[in-house]
Amino acid sequence: MADSTDRKLSAGFVLVLLILVGNAVFSSLNMRKITAANAWVIHSRVVISELDRVVAVLREAEISQRDFLITGEEPTRIRFPKIEADLRATIAELRRLTVDNPQQQDTLDKLGQAGVRRLAILQQELERGRREGPESARRAVASGGGRESRTEVLALVDEMQKQEQTLLETRTIGAKHRVWWSLATDVLATGLAMASLAAAYFLIRRGVARRLKSDYELRESADRVRLLLDSTGEGIFGVDQEGHCTFCNPAAGTPIHRNPASPIHSFH
Repeated sequence: MADSTDRKLSAGFVLVLLILVGNAVFSSLNMRKITAANAWVIHSRVVISELDRVVAVLREAEISQRDFLITGEEPTRIRFPKIEADLRATIAELRRLTVDNPQQQDTLDKLGQAGVRRLAILQQELERGRREGPESARRAVASGGGRESRTEVLALVDEMQKQEQTLLETRTIGAKHRVWWSLATDVLATGLAMASLAAAYFLIRRGVARRLKSDYELRESADRVRLLLDSTGEGIFGVDQEGHCTFCNPAAGTPIHRNPASPIHSFH
């Protein structure tokens, strides 16, 4: 019975160890996947932010143009080279970020071309105002000649943002699922480990209780035997296979004038 209990306890502790080690390995792998999923979520947000920057850069060019047409101040023309450089840098960054998405790369090619065309139209209107005066340029702007290029840019940006927003939602859901799956496995592993420890505790407690009960029964049995031997009037003794006396009751020691409590080595 003791050997069986010991084997069960050993198996239980080994099971707990395997559960904890397995959960640690799984948690490590799952944490890497969660990190990767979160990185893709951040990636999508960065792409959307860069697309917003494209619109912001072109809006800055439009504001610069309108400032000149309204005020006629020449220094506003100086900002256009920087604006064009910012636009090209933003498009290049978007190409790098979407290199794994051929569809977005195609859309980005169109967006880059449309953005450059939009800047060219704004510069042309600005140069016209410089040559012919702000009033002539204002009439050209009011006629809506550059609206088509602006609409094209906004439509391409909106298309890419919708694509990236769809990816963002999918990636966000995937990241949340990873987190919940990790939490679920941690809770399950902890529950199994606690259950195994509880079972081990139960086995230990049951084994200790059985041993205490067995010791009590042995002592009780020995006391009953001793009481029976001491209360009988006839001499009772026992010998081993070599003929040595191993025990005797008080009645057995009386005829040979021997103290029953003293050790008995051998007598015939």
